[in-house]
Amino acid sequence: MSTNYFFVSSPLHLLFSCNLALGRKDDENIVVLMPRETTHFSAFEEFLMQPPHMFDRVISFETGMLKSKYAERKRRMKIIEKTLTTRPADRIFTGTDRRVEFQYAMHVASALNPAVTGAYVDEGMATYLGHKSAHNIAHMYIDPLAKKLIYGRWWNNPVTIGSSKWVSEVHAVYPEQVHESLRSKNIVPIDKQYFADPVFIAFCERLLRFYGVDNQSIRDVDAIIVMTHESFYPDPDAHLRNLVQAVLRNKPSARVAIKPHPRSSEADRYRTAFSEQLILDRRASMELFLPLVKKQCVIIGDISSALFTAKWFGAGENVVAVNLPHKIPGHIEDNLRRLFSQLGIAQIDIEQLPEYLAGLEQEKPS
Repeated sequence: MSTNYFFVSSPLHLLFSCNLALGRKDDENIVVLMPRETTHFSAFEEFLMQPPHMFDRVISFETGMLKSKYAERKRRMKIIEKTLTTRPADRIFTGTDRRVEFQYAMHVASALNPAVTGAYVDEGMATYLGHKSAHNIAHMYIDPLAKKLIYGRWWNNPVTIGSSKWVSEVHAVYPEQVHESLRSKNIVPIDKQYFADPVFIAFCERLLRFYGVDNQSIRDVDAIIVMTHESFYPDPDAHLRNLVQAVLRNKPSARVAIKPHPRSSEADRYRTAFSEQLILDRRASMELFLPLVKKQCVIIGDISSALFTAKWFGAGENVVAVNLPHKIPGHIEDNLRRLFSQLGIAQIDIEQLPEYLAGLEQEKPS
């Protein structure tokens, strides 16, 4: 029996870790929760410990957090070293190898077991587009040097997420499309069958109830509009209003849900401004909703990585990217358009959305 550790720092990391753990039921699976924003993880430890279990043990770094970032990391490193010494790892999964905790875990684990495997788990857009600051001087030289001086020579700077020397294996939703900096690794496709596992579905339902989302209400939705952070739009209200109106022009009775960005500061106000629509909790990862939505539900976004996973979850032609009328950074726009084309995600102007949705209606089986 192998021992696997899953270092989780975002809701998406957690869902993919659940998938991988369900595919390794004969192993010992230990999840380590190390959230970037603790409010996103407040319920995860409790729900992961409820039967039926996907993990044999849950370690949370939320408990006993220290105010000093350096002191907190040192505290975590002591816990990691003690845990790995007690139960050496055969494989350590992470959603980002830029986290000090993961690299230190690999440093300790490799001394105990030279054959330990470091595995990067799909983070979303960065897996396919790379790091926007990959060639920035601070990213390439200053930050790595500072980390080596502070923590130790074991720190290895990843040019883009997943590319450090500690990672030899990449688990990706779209293996053929991963960024060139990851292609020298062992690329493993994520098996989506485990997202249909009753244990995983039950976990998603428990989390959504915690976030105040009625399971049935999300199952009845006809369209979900996924927002990028409002700072990305010159006028986020106008953009959102135009999208809602475009959906309703095609089908006035359509039940529309709006998914604000996880870091949105306007989510509460949207409940008043768009009172006729279902406003999904910003803290809940979009991927939590996907196993529950009906097959005909249309996912509408712009540069959201949620479109990648929605397409992969089986939404197919029901995933559409709406072109933004304002200019976005070239390194995002060009690469994103190419990636969406490769994945078969439709890219249209907002004026074309009603006609596109009408076409989807006609294609539905009677």
